[in-house]
Formats: sequence, structure tokens, C-alpha cells
Amino acid sequence: MVRAAGVSIHHGGSREPTVDDVSIEVRAGEIVGVVGESGSGKTTLAMAIAGLGPHVGASVSGDLEVAGCDPYAADRVRTRQLRADMQVVFQNPHASLDPRQSVRAGFGELRGLQPERTSWTTDEQLMERVRLAPELLDRYPHQLSGGQAQRVCIARALLFRPRLLIADEPTSGLDVSVQASVLQLLLDVRERDGIAMLFISHDLSVVRLLCDRVHVMRAGRIVESGATTRVLTAPEDEYTRKLLAASPGRRGPGGRAGAGGVASLEADA
Repeated sequence: MVRAAGVSIHHGGSREPTVDDVSIEVRAGEIVGVVGESGSGKTTLAMAIAGLGPHVGASVSGDLEVAGCDPYAADRVRTRQLRADMQVVFQNPHASLDPRQSVRAGFGELRGLQPERTSWTTDEQLMERVRLAPELLDRYPHQLSGGQAQRVCIARALLFRPRLLIADEPTSGLDVSVQASVLQLLLDVRERDGIAMLFISHDLSVVRLLCDRVHVMRAGRIVESGATTRVLTAPEDEYTRKLLAASPGRRGPGGRAGAGGVASLEADA
């Protein structure tokens, strides 16, 4: 679903790249995580993969293929298809929703963009798919909790039946119990629909729970990659070891997660 080889990203004509010579793959049906501290370049990379580089003032170089095409070289017909095949869920759900639109009106606007792609389900069925009461369809964003708003954003993405979901810190603004329910929803979506996901996070506990493989970014470069279990239990790079040591969900003796880490998320999920 994603193949990036030697991708570099510059902002505002800067000589120093924000993302430098990065190569990653996301295969069909798998969840791949990208982790790192704030400013490491992980969100910049995700937005470039989503084809949003120019919209955030970035220039993208290298080889990039998403759902079978280069998002920066596709014609209008292919771009239209790619926009449906690849959906993004952002960190702040309330910033993603129009405060003047009810949930139902928002769905209606999206259906008007690609009716042939979105006619497979009703609004009520879509809400049930993300475990929300259909009665919420007539509410406005300010009437939704953070968890409800993020589920609406996920529902809006699922409306297009995408092949790839890019999730940029989708649970970082939610409390732990709500985080767990949203993460379980993403796991269910992958299991039910076979959607591939690129999951951006700074939370290693969340990545441990959700991702099949993980890439660790530091200062715009990937310093370690591999199966999540291997990277987060036997890291090879010193930076990865420091991230694990600083994580509230780090593994202690006997492999047990610390308080507030993945063990509590699994229990809540």
C-alpha cells in the first residue's frame, strides 16, 4: 500500500531536510507504526505520504508510491481514486469537523464528493460501525466528547471504504479509557475490513498494542525498524533504548509493563 524509498522533505527552501532519506513500506492489511519525539519528522512524513506536502509548504523528493501510484504525479482521475483509497485521521478531531455542520450534514457533504464510492451504507449503519448511537447524527461537534468526535472522524474515513488509513496521533488527546476503546475500534477495522494503517505516535505503549512493525525516527531519519515485538523488547539503537526507558509503559523485570502502560490499555480494551 505504501512504498517510500529515499524520501526527503524540505520546508520553505531550507537546505536542511526535515525528513532525510527515509524508506518504509506498509503492506496490505498490516499496521505499521512510526514513533519518535516531537519534532522527529514523523507527522511530516505522514503528510507527505498522504499527498499533502505542498499544502504544508513542503517539497518532497525520492520515490513514493501509495495504493499503486505516485500521489504527486497522478492525473485528475487517479487522484480522485487515490483520495478515496487513502484517508487520514488527525490528532484533534474537533479541528477536523466543521462546527457549523451536524454529523449527518458532514456525512452528506462527503457523499456528494464521491456518491459512487459512499452509497454502500446508511448514516445510521455507519455510526453503528464505529459504536456510536445513531441519535448522535443530529449533534454538532461541540456537543460531542473527544472520543465521540474521533469516532465520527473514523466513520467519515470509513465512508469511502479506503485501502489505507493514516492515523496521526489519533488518541493522544483522549484519556486512557477512551484511548483503549478507540484503539480497539482500529484493530476491529483492520480485522473486519483488511485496511492497512500507518500509525503515527509518540506513545510506545500504544504502538506495542496496535502495530505489526515499527520505525523509530530521530531528527528526520529512521534509526531502527523491525517487528514491533523485537524493536520494543530488544532494541538495537541507543535512541530506541532511551525512548523505552522514558516511556511510562516500559517493560520491567519479567517483561511486565509499567503502570499506565500497555497492560492497563489491554485491560480497558
